[in-house]
Amino acid sequence: MFKKFIFILFLFLLFITVLSFGIIPKKIIIEGNNSLKTNEIKDILNIKVNVEYSEEQINLAVSSLMESGYFDSVIYSFDEENGILTFVVKEYPVIEIKYNYDGPELLSKNELKKLVLPIENDKPFDPAQLIYAIPESLEIIKEKFSEGGYYEPFLEISWDTNPSRAILLEDGFNEDYEIIFTITPFYLYDVVINTELTRPAIEKIKESSGIKTLKKYFETPAIIRWINPKKEYVPTVEDLQLMLQNIYSTYYFNPDGKAFMSDSVYQKLFNTYTQMLNNAFKVTVVEDEKLKAKSITVSLLPYKYLTGSSMISGLFVEGNTLVPSSKILKEIDIDEGTEVFSEKIAESLENIYSLYQEADDPFVSIRYELDEKFGFLTYNIHEPKVNEVGYSFVGDQKTQDYLIQDKITVKNGDLLTLKALQNSYGNLNTTSYFKSIIPIPEYVSDDSWNIDFQIEDKTLANKFMGAGGWNDGLYLNADIGLVNPWGYGQTFTISTYLNFPVGEAKTKIDKTDDSTKTTINDPLIDLTFDYSIPKIFKSNFDLSTGFNLRFDGDEITTETSTEIGSKLTYTKVTDKSKQKEYGVYFSPDYNLSPNQKVGFDIGYDYIIKNSSISTTTQIENEEPTTESTTIADNFSGFKIGANYTLNTLDDLTRTTSGMYLNPSIDAKGLFSKFDNAFLDMGVTYKTFVSLGDPVFGLKLQTEQLFPINKSGDIFDSFLLSTSGIIKVNPDVQKNSYYGVTGGTLQLRYPINEEIIPIDLLIFGDMAFYRNKESKDLIGKDMTWDAGIAANFSVPFVGMFGIGYGYNSYNATLKDSYFGEFFFMFGPGI
Repeated sequence: MFKKFIFILFLFLLFITVLSFGIIPKKIIIEGNNSLKTNEIKDILNIKVNVEYSEEQINLAVSSLMESGYFDSVIYSFDEENGILTFVVKEYPVIEIKYNYDGPELLSKNELKKLVLPIENDKPFDPAQLIYAIPESLEIIKEKFSEGGYYEPFLEISWDTNPSRAILLEDGFNEDYEIIFTITPFYLYDVVINTELTRPAIEKIKESSGIKTLKKYFETPAIIRWINPKKEYVPTVEDLQLMLQNIYSTYYFNPDGKAFMSDSVYQKLFNTYTQMLNNAFKVTVVEDEKLKAKSITVSLLPYKYLTGSSMISGLFVEGNTLVPSSKILKEIDIDEGTEVFSEKIAESLENIYSLYQEADDPFVSIRYELDEKFGFLTYNIHEPKVNEVGYSFVGDQKTQDYLIQDKITVKNGDLLTLKALQNSYGNLNTTSYFKSIIPIPEYVSDDSWNIDFQIEDKTLANKFMGAGGWNDGLYLNADIGLVNPWGYGQTFTISTYLNFPVGEAKTKIDKTDDSTKTTINDPLIDLTFDYSIPKIFKSNFDLSTGFNLRFDGDEITTETSTEIGSKLTYTKVTDKSKQKEYGVYFSPDYNLSPNQKVGFDIGYDYIIKNSSISTTTQIENEEPTTESTTIADNFSGFKIGANYTLNTLDDLTRTTSGMYLNPSIDAKGLFSKFDNAFLDMGVTYKTFVSLGDPVFGLKLQTEQLFPINKSGDIFDSFLLSTSGIIKVNPDVQKNSYYGVTGGTLQLRYPINEEIIPIDLLIFGDMAFYRNKESKDLIGKDMTWDAGIAANFSVPFVGMFGIGYGYNSYNATLKDSYFGEFFFMFGPGI
């Protein structure tokens, strides 16, 4: 029995010994690595200290290192006495990937560096695999450019190495290596059209193509070339397809109408596209031999216009209402009693279509009928009308229907014009409720179309507009709030005007021979809280209500010393002023139409201004004496007013077209015991014109104050400044004026339309201001500024900009004035 027990115990101990056999590393050491960090290698190994591992598990960890592709060899050893597990690695040569542009940078190098290639940048790689990995990487890079619309024949991507690529074939190659991918974009120098048409007709077709060519670029005056960066002359697939679509939409090649092409015309378009790319050829740019460019040949055969001619004895126009017949007949340019070739008829159709484009009707379809027996040429014009109009939502609908329906001014049975669609788009877009609005015309027949507005609600709509900067302190004038948070159009806004002076603006000292004047300005805080809701109870009335608070103050100390008789007299006068303002208002507006309304203002203002004046007088060798007085200068009273607004802007921030007009009149300080009533009258006008990519903007503005009280004064809190016009803050922007009149000119050019649109803004502002003594409503005093800014449209935040500008007023105050930086929110006009 005892022997049996001993045998069982021996088996148990043997089993325990077998189970416990393994490696328990107390420390892990990596040796031989040069480019890879030790922690990177340990992460791949995934071996932890004080954990037991079998020999098989260690070998699997080694295999994972080898499979990473970084190492030529990996050897491990284990020091049982000290518990040290050591891995000795031998790295492959390090590969560095570089991207060089031989021409304009189409995609940023940072984007290219983020590509997932089989070769990692700045990491070891097996040289024997490069001969396969480089071509694979090349295809991935080409695919990235293809996503952006760039591909051959206007893009060539090649690769080279340093040392030379011949070393790839050598045995034992083991040194660091550079792979250089060179991207060569080709500009589109010119489009050559070969067809059996006259030269004027071919030039007309080229104009209608809409493609940008480098030849045209060099024909542009050099002074304005900077507006169109050369990158735009490297065509994308979309550019080339649109070019051919525009060409084949002309009546030379698509006589059945603009809206839809026949199958045969589409087939011809496709064939032309294929042969055009296959026959692109390199050209030498004479103006700049360093530029690489290609030309393409578009070989076209007119659809059916080349054969035959007819004697025209009568011309007729039918179906037109938008464009007068007299104007159409003039553009046809065909005389009765003359022989006309079919190309001339095609040209006349193209001219009629151009007339309708000018009349904002690109949906028109035109047919012609030629009675060869009698020589009657009749143009049948179909000006389509709206059959049905509606809207649909992409995603969930938040905004209530009644806020949408009255903004869509296109009605069933209306003549369908581009202007009508633009008006409805602008009305919807300026609400700031929607993320996107896409009018989609849908063809029904030559005489009718359906219109569907595809709308996507904003998850969160912000109001973020204003301006600010630094001029001896921070100043900020901004409207910040939430728009349409629950779908009923409500807007919560905080309007702020803040000025936190430092330096000379905080403490200003003026010295003369016998006096010193010290002015200490307190921070200015002006806040207005507003709540508004449109179409209250689904009526035509909008309602806005709110209150405002303002706190301001200063301390002026004047120290003088005079000699009276033989004694010196010292006088110190300290004037401390604190001002608090409170106001409430109630503003109903009546909507005359989706873009016109009449507004009314009712409110009450109350201002407390307390000044304490302390005068200390000290005669030489005598005790000083001090006298103090307190002066209250208050303002109160009701205010009533009216205003009119006409707004046809297509967008409140990145406006491209439309106008804004807002005249207003307010009477303030009414029914007050202080006799301080006055009139506030003003007009603001804005207009925007698209010049292609650039947008020209103009704003004219005036605000004038007129006392209607016995003293002829206006309480100083209501006096005006130039801050509503001038962007680059000058010292003159304090509230001091009875009238301000000015204007703004700006040119906005988009330089990026991707995730965060960026606009380049060049501007100039001018403001005239008048003091109380001036009878001239414009004012004799003037300040202006000019500068450049970059505006960023950040999703869910809004538009903000940073700029650098020069102000004429500040320039007169400083010995050396080089301008200053400023920032702004919203459109800046």
